[in-house]
Amino acid sequence: MGTSLNRRHFLSALAVSPWAAAASGRFLQVQKPEATMKSKRASEALVRLRGPMVSVTIPFADDGAIDFSGLRRWVAFVRERRVPVLFMTLGDSELEFLTEAEIEAVIRTVVREAAGRALVCGGTGPWATRQIIEFVKRMSDSGVDAMTLHFTPRIATAEEYGRAFAEIAASTDMPLLAYEVGGNFTLPLVRAIARLPTVIGMKCHDALYGYYDYARATRGDGFALLGPGQMRQHLFGHQVGSPAWLCLVSSLAPEIGLQFHDAIGRDDIKAARQLVFDYEEPLLELTRGYGWPHAYKSLQFLAGHYRTNAMRPPRRANTAPQLEPLRVLLRERFGIGNYQLR
Repeated sequence: MGTSLNRRHFLSALAVSPWAAAASGRFLQVQKPEATMKSKRASEALVRLRGPMVSVTIPFADDGAIDFSGLRRWVAFVRERRVPVLFMTLGDSELEFLTEAEIEAVIRTVVREAAGRALVCGGTGPWATRQIIEFVKRMSDSGVDAMTLHFTPRIATAEEYGRAFAEIAASTDMPLLAYEVGGNFTLPLVRAIARLPTVIGMKCHDALYGYYDYARATRGDGFALLGPGQMRQHLFGHQVGSPAWLCLVSSLAPEIGLQFHDAIGRDDIKAARQLVFDYEEPLLELTRGYGWPHAYKSLQFLAGHYRTNAMRPPRRANTAPQLEPLRVLLRERFGIGNYQLR
């Protein structure tokens, strides 16, 4: 897709939702033009972007090096249990603490181990536009299915975000995703991004009202609004068109996330809600105090996939005494047990 076409779509969206309106916050009276057609590659990725997604967390050895054997072991585990989407995020995947070369190596490792049986969404670091463009181009031969664009929260205006997305989208046919966190995106900005032919969705951390506004404003645009990490949030999200969500439980016990997704598909909300009550709520209640992605990584450590739950300094891992209640919960509630803490 050429640069001029992507920019034309972007400027067309601006004409409907000018940046001046963005400064006044959210609004729902958005005049919707005809929906944007996505590129062939973007459309193919959208079809597969369904169900529980698992965050790719990074296992470290005691010396701080990435433990690629542990990463491959965990990817094989979720792949064999039919997890549909593997997803790299700025926080869970600790991209701010990895070098560009390490991020590339992680993406290529995950893609090889997934072997086409799961959609793999890689991610960039919080870099400048030119660095992101060069990185996405370099990953074009990796087999990764989509890339999430991460930017520094120091970017101050919706216009700066929008122009960066237009420039990056014009440079590649790689399916792209946005990453919204902390209220730094406006509704007109999301509406404009959604109309770019290679942009397929956004990981959204906004509260339910904002989540709903985004979903309503991008209907028909081939734009997947992705939940940030809870089945209970997807009980609402699926009703407004969200096809997928990050699922903490699925990183540990994939069958539970798949059962939940199946219940949602059957419109059996009672069964879906019961899975939230039985598994997700106890896990969230306990892990809330462990930190993120510390909790994700500690779960893989306790389950035996990762050799350590180490974090890169200055961050510190949870200690064995701190993890004991979590070990007990995994054994008693999930049937995952007898892994001995070191």
